[in-house]
Amino acid sequence: MRDRGKSIIPNGWKEFGSRLWRFIGSWYFLVAVALIVLVAIGLVVSIWQWEWLQESGGPGGPDVTQLQNDKSTESNSTTLRNVAIIIAGLLALLFAAWRAKIADSQSKTAQRGLLNERYQKGADMLGNSVLATRMGGIYALHRLAEEHPKEYHVQIMRLLCAFARYPTGQSSRHGVDVSEDVQSVMYAIRACRQKDIALELEKAENYRPNLTRAYLRGADLSGINLSNTDLPHANLSRVYLGQAVLSGAYLFRADLSGATFTGTDMCGADLSGASLRTAYLIDRTSVRINGLTQRQLDCAYADSNMPPSIEALDIETSGTLVWNNS
Repeated sequence: MRDRGKSIIPNGWKEFGSRLWRFIGSWYFLVAVALIVLVAIGLVVSIWQWEWLQESGGPGGPDVTQLQNDKSTESNSTTLRNVAIIIAGLLALLFAAWRAKIADSQSKTAQRGLLNERYQKGADMLGNSVLATRMGGIYALHRLAEEHPKEYHVQIMRLLCAFARYPTGQSSRHGVDVSEDVQSVMYAIRACRQKDIALELEKAENYRPNLTRAYLRGADLSGINLSNTDLPHANLSRVYLGQAVLSGAYLFRADLSGATFTGTDMCGADLSGASLRTAYLIDRTSVRINGLTQRQLDCAYADSNMPPSIEALDIETSGTLVWNNS
């Protein structure tokens, strides 16, 4: 007995029927029908008006003798032939346009296939155990995001941020600086977010880069745009943030000890529970954080119950930095 839920129609016929139905619903089918109708009309007219086609100038026109003497007079068949040539030319133009559209569609499909292949290859290279291969994958993804931001920027940003959180082949990282491949990932993120179109695409998709618990100790993040980026519990100790943008960044309990903040935009950054305590010594009693000023702190904010830990002096005035916001 047959299973009631099982179709008795072979899969090959199903596929054929599906393609046929799609063809019937397309404008290609309408063009084909129109061509067949025009050809059929031409045959019917040729058979029905055969004698008329042999005449010259229609009813009442000159006879054969006159036609022979007056070479300027054309027969009806010649006139009809000229009209048919014009119509055929127009149809040929339509057919050429159709073929051009098909070729363009096929070209775009092939290009999308190549781009997807580039993305897949770059993603596979990130998971490789060889450092040089991982570096090549980072560069390949960076180039793809720059060349085709609308299709790949957000997708590649997700991949790069994931690698920064969970780098390949690394487990124990306490007390050492950021690895070379993670540093390259941060360079790639900086390059990918330099253009306005990249930030607009992220906003349109409601995307925020996720660097939760990322280990970036000692990294060079100069000039990077980390606006609206999630960095809770991230290790940013001894990080260089000169001219970086942290506006709208979420730095809950992030470790920013010993970081350099020269020219850093911190407006709107959430420093709830963040640590900015450890810094280099100016003398035996005074401690300053590289580049950090009271003006920068006043632009940031934090939960009133979890202010950041700050024990340092203003790099500009040498006064004690005070957390005033809540």
